[in-house]
Amino acid sequence: MSKHEITPQKIEEELAPPEEAGNVKPEDFTSGDDAWELAEKCVLFCEAMGGLELYHYERSFAERIFYSLIVEDAEEITGCFARQSGKTETVAMCVVGAMVILPILANFPRGTFSPIIERTIVKFKNGIFIGVFGPSYEIGGILHKRMKVRLMSQAAREVMMDEDIGIDPDEISIRSMAMPNGSFCDLHSASPGTKIEGFTYHLIVLEESQDIGSSKIKKSISPMGAATAATLIKIGTPKAARCDFYEACRRNKQSDIQNQLKGTRAGLHHEHNDDVAAACNPRYALYIEKEKMRLGEMSDEYQMSYKLKWIIERGMFLNEEDLDIMAVPRYATLRTNIGKDIIRFIKTPSYVTIDKENEYVFGIDIGKSESDTVVTIMKPWWENPIKFGDDLRYYCHIVNWLLLIGDSHEVQYHKMMRFLSNYRLKGGCIDSTGKGDVVYDRIKVALKPFDVDVRPFIFSNVSKDRGYKLFKQEIDNGRISYPASAVCQKTKKYKLFRTQMELLTKNWKGNLMVVEKPGDLRGAKDDFPDSAMLANWYVNGAGRREVTVSKENKFYSRKERYRSRLNNM
Repeated sequence: MSKHEITPQKIEEELAPPEEAGNVKPEDFTSGDDAWELAEKCVLFCEAMGGLELYHYERSFAERIFYSLIVEDAEEITGCFARQSGKTETVAMCVVGAMVILPILANFPRGTFSPIIERTIVKFKNGIFIGVFGPSYEIGGILHKRMKVRLMSQAAREVMMDEDIGIDPDEISIRSMAMPNGSFCDLHSASPGTKIEGFTYHLIVLEESQDIGSSKIKKSISPMGAATAATLIKIGTPKAARCDFYEACRRNKQSDIQNQLKGTRAGLHHEHNDDVAAACNPRYALYIEKEKMRLGEMSDEYQMSYKLKWIIERGMFLNEEDLDIMAVPRYATLRTNIGKDIIRFIKTPSYVTIDKENEYVFGIDIGKSESDTVVTIMKPWWENPIKFGDDLRYYCHIVNWLLLIGDSHEVQYHKMMRFLSNYRLKGGCIDSTGKGDVVYDRIKVALKPFDVDVRPFIFSNVSKDRGYKLFKQEIDNGRISYPASAVCQKTKKYKLFRTQMELLTKNWKGNLMVVEKPGDLRGAKDDFPDSAMLANWYVNGAGRREVTVSKENKFYSRKERYRSRLNNM
């Protein structure tokens, strides 16, 4: 029998005879000073108190939670479980058990545990403070209600009424989850409009954390554990977009790989799909077979809810693999034959800072409030047009970016002109929405004597739909690339380009694709993607410029002016 297998006999051996299940004595926890052993015994206490045995995968998750609380590692622990496979029940049992057992352990005589453990658990002497957060009050309330059910169970009452514990169940405020020993558990909504700053907790639990906004977690919730070196628990299931839970799971997976290489046990990520749950619970296995028939085993709903697949491409414009394919870490050369001549197109891994020989195009996204102005310089392969339906498309390689932060448009104009003067330009496309219209007019006039073709682009739902669909087509067909040498990867503009491209979300309004920065991530921007899209639009958007005029755009009343521009293109 595995040492992690739970049986009634093992609970009796570890704690006490059934009629004395609540007895807690120092010697029960002192067979060694190892924190893992102490965590395992705490989980056994929780099972005895909850009157329920955890499955092996639930138990490993529970042990990791207690280990974190005992050693005070201030870790972020993620639990990505299939729907209805026990993640909420496991956390509920841990929280209720911790509210009872940790204050008792903290009040054991000095010398009971190792000095390290005694220094960390002393903070629970007057109770453990727990905060539960959900994307809404109702969803967080599901976990909170499970805790109340466990706390009011007959098994819990018997344990707490034992003379060595001495907690009168009738003195517990079930509504507010406050106990006579000082422990309490608050419930909060983490919806975008709530004001929840100011609380302090030892344990922070996020229920359905995939639906809680990243900015709310980072700005409002996480700081609540700063003063106490709190443990942060995030539980949930995948969805069709990047989110804080996705990033946390990915971080913990990478950390666990490193820990395994070092031979350590401290796993931060716990992921168990329907196969794991079905192997433990025959009823779950029966229901899952029916779900496969109802939803379809390969459907997005089934893959996300039960197979724990992040269908990122459904809700994201690009994924990391797309960006890796676009990256050029070393010189790459494309070749084609035109008659007897071999025409080459060189993709540079480093920035091209000045070049008067080759022909370039540009895209400029004009910064508005809280946005940056970004100029993208792109080199097209004009000699090798690719037939794409009725259109001609061209390979394009980004060679440089200019990032302008915080300056007035007057100052930015002069910096942009100096930057553009480093290249032999054929033309470009400029964001002419709102204040960008003035910048567009000024740059067009300045570049006209040099035969540089400058075209406007007014952002609207329709224009962004067509611009980004075209951009995505070119990316998917491998015709967009960017420099990615080791030196480039250390620069701020490279990192911002990668980050902004990775975070772009993709939604649909009717038949229009809406590509934008994530609304729930504070500080997220889309200036680099917009700028690159504009440069690509100039190269590959021939015959589609009419989208710069849209009834959805507030400048539509000026249609005669923009129509005259279109006629001049």
